[in-house]
Amino acid sequence: MCVGIGAKLELYYEPAGDYPAANLLEFLSLCSLYNAIPTHTTTSRAICVIEESEALRFARRAAGARLTGVKAGYYDEGISHECVEVINRIIGSGTYKVLASSVTTLASSIRKIVPKVSARVDIQKPHFVIRILRSFLPSGSPVVLVSPTTNARSALSKRPPVTWPYFHPGVLPSHFSALMCNLTMCPDGATVIDPFCGSGSTLIAALSMGLNAIGVELSKKQVYGARRNLNQLVEKGRRYDLLRSDSNCLPLINCTADAACFDPPYGRVTSLYGQTLTQLLGNTLPQLSQILKSGAKMCFLIPHSAQIHELVRLSGLRICGVFTIPVHKSLVREMIICQKVSKN
Repeated sequence: MCVGIGAKLELYYEPAGDYPAANLLEFLSLCSLYNAIPTHTTTSRAICVIEESEALRFARRAAGARLTGVKAGYYDEGISHECVEVINRIIGSGTYKVLASSVTTLASSIRKIVPKVSARVDIQKPHFVIRILRSFLPSGSPVVLVSPTTNARSALSKRPPVTWPYFHPGVLPSHFSALMCNLTMCPDGATVIDPFCGSGSTLIAALSMGLNAIGVELSKKQVYGARRNLNQLVEKGRRYDLLRSDSNCLPLINCTADAACFDPPYGRVTSLYGQTLTQLLGNTLPQLSQILKSGAKMCFLIPHSAQIHELVRLSGLRICGVFTIPVHKSLVREMIICQKVSKN
């Protein structure tokens, strides 16, 4: 796809309603990652200005958004020549379909858009969707939004863990693991570590977004199960390592990882091999702090009742954010985002 070099576009991000605060932080994290400038930020919608060459990477990587897309222009009884040019550059050689808020608007927009756009229409399996949306501002013409058919959230949600070749109770949905990866601001092509990889949710999420991944797991059964899941769910050629090892002694080189994301074992269906959660994290967090590059971030979950903030600080990490994640009536998790403190 050919995009305008140096051109600036508005990117729209509509957060999903499950974890509004965390999803909005993902938007701001991706803005920092892709050098975008936020211009409108609420829990219901957000807008940023971004280089055209980065817009689709941002849109496709979003895991906390119900909808992402690039504003091509406005729809005012038709579309302008400039709007058509943006649509053609974004879609390139891909295919598309048109959606609008009503049947009347849809019929009208199809008649006025399709003859002008050079790409091919594909109703069944398009690469992009051209949407005619109400303006995000109180007054204004409807917006023409060009969206990839899927982002990380929608793509990963199509295969919930219960449908994987190997399923283990308590596994995180992979779109939530993707959200956690994005909250670390891990760059495209960089490496994420999961020291408690279980059935592979974090690895599947990271690899689907173009990241590299390293998973460590002590249980032989889980390692075999994770490998089955990765073989079936991940595109061939993605780079990952899956190691059977103890998180108390991670077999990784210091200052080599760009991020860490994990959900340590706890609850009735997991084993801590004779340790308490505090002991486990007390051994693992200092190691991860050594393995991460300077300034890199990690994101992890713990039971809401766990008191480990002091452990984080003693491990050479600074807490950047804490979110409450309700699971069900008897389980509330805490999601912690922290950063390796740079040594002067």
